[in-house]
Amino acid sequence: YSAAMEYSIIQKHKNHYQNYKKIKFLVMGLMEHLKRDSYLNQLIRFSKTQDIKVITGVRRSGDNGKSVLLEMFKEYLLKHEDNINIVSINLQELEYDCLLDYHFLHQYAMEHYVEGKYNVLMIDEIQLCSKFELVI
Repeated sequence: YSAAMEYSIIQKHKNHYQNYKKIKFLVMGLMEHLKRDSYLNQLIRFSKTQDIKVITGVRRSGDNGKSVLLEMFKEYLLKHEDNINIVSINLQELEYDCLLDYHFLHQYAMEHYVEGKYNVLMIDEIQLCSKFELVI
């Protein structure tokens, strides 16, 4: 039993572990993709109802998160709806900082409403606006 033999065994296990991590990552990525598609299909199915749609989930979930799902839904609507007006707000962005007050958020939404169109208001990170429930 030599150091070279020990090194060879360690490298072999390390390579197997690296391959396992790659496969696990691919499987997890596929599962997340399928889950995201399922959520997108649910949003699409209820898109024409008057109900408020709320996307919930863990914060900071990265490429599979709520913000990505919201953007995918927006892209779908733009592609499939002719007479649509989408007002999209991300309250984490500095340009929308003034909308953290619910009075201003309400005013902004009303100013961007277009009569005769299918109006959709998308607000990402709405929990940052105190009393947001008074707006929606």
